[in-house]
Formats: sequence, structure tokens, C-alpha cells
Amino acid sequence: MTESQAVRGKVLVTGASGFIGKNLVVALRRSGLEVGVFDLAFPAEALAESVRGARVVFHLAGVNRTESDEEFTKGNVGSLESLLAAIDQAALGRGARPLVVLSSSAQAALGNPYGRSKLAAERLLREYSARTGSPAAIYRLPGVFGKWCSPNYNSVVATFCHNVARSIPISVSEPSRIVTLVHVDDVVAQFMSHLAGIPEGVTRAEVGRYSRSAWENWRKGFRRFARCGRTSRSRTPATR
Repeated sequence: MTESQAVRGKVLVTGASGFIGKNLVVALRRSGLEVGVFDLAFPAEALAESVRGARVVFHLAGVNRTESDEEFTKGNVGSLESLLAAIDQAALGRGARPLVVLSSSAQAALGNPYGRSKLAAERLLREYSARTGSPAAIYRLPGVFGKWCSPNYNSVVATFCHNVARSIPISVSEPSRIVTLVHVDDVVAQFMSHLAGIPEGVTRAEVGRYSRSAWENWRKGFRRFARCGRTSRSRTPATR
């Protein structure tokens, strides 16, 4: 990459209303870039217009909880298929295709339905890149936490914090299992590093900063933090 390759102009974030998406959109707009947004709830025809002119597409749209396994495939593979079709449509007559940054999951290495759908999306993007020459970066993210994550939905850290703040017991079924966590600000910073230049081919990328520990250690840490908070509040002088 060279300085002359630095991204200028428009970028697109799919899944912009989600946890990581909201954080990324805020950071991108602060950097002065034109930011297009798209969510799965938008009309399908809006995707082609959103893609047009984008130099980088951060594809975060997808599903992580469904009523059926088929919904994982539709949300995680189908959404990428629609995006790539829109990129092809926008590329007609000008040839250039944007860098696609795919938010995958560490679950792709496992055999559960969600992980299989994420792995299928990775394969789809690799095949597309090989066929069209479109650059791509694939991130298998571990557990992400930080501002705007939701308890009992998309962050175990948010769930633990929610529970300890309300004196709700924390249940851990596999206390010795090692869990990897990363803060959303570190994810956003790594994503934005791609604005320095467009790589060639497919990059298997990683977020450099993360924390690893057993479930039981996380649980104990949150309980200690909660006790410290209650002690601190009890020692705070009353104000008039």
C-alpha cells in the first residue's frame, strides 16, 4: 500500500444500526468521510444505490439469533450474495470494485448452524474475489463488547454487567472454557486501518488487541468489580 492509495470519498456500512455498525459509523463520520448506511430492513433496491461510488464496504449485516437454521443462511450468506450482486451492478461500465471488509465470527471454526453460515459467507467472498479480482478482508471476530452492546443478546460482557448491577446470579456452564474478548473500539480502529490503502486479493485479518481467560475468571472479575462499586458508593459523602 502507498499513501496515494489512501481511501477518499464514500464508504458503505451494512448493518449500520447494529452494535458494531453504530460504533463504526460514528468513527467514520468523525474522520470526515462520506458514509453510506444500509440495513437488512431497508428495501432491497436501496442496496444498489448505496453501493454506488463506495471505495470500501464494511459488511456487518447479518443475523446471530433466529428461529430456524435456514434463517442463519438467509441472513449471513444471502445478505452477502445481495451485496455482491449490487457491487457487480454498480461496477458495470466502470470496472472498479470496492474493498469488502467482512465481519465473520470465531464461530466459523465450529460446527454449529451459526458458525456454518459464517463459514459459507467467507467461502462465498473468497470465490467472488478470485473470480472478479475484488479485494477483500475477512475478520473472524471473537466476543465483542463495549458501548451500545445489549445484555442477553450480543455481548456476554453486557449480560454480566447487567446481572451484577442488579444482583442477579451469573450462571457459567463451562467454567474452565477459555473465552476471547475484544473491545469494539479496537475492532473499529482495525477496520478503519483499511482506509490507509486498498490491499490486493483476500486478506485474513485479525484485531491485534484482545483478552483471553476462562469463563470462571471473567465471572469472578465482574463480581469483584461489582463489590468495589458498591463499597465506593457506600463511602461517598452525602451531598446537600
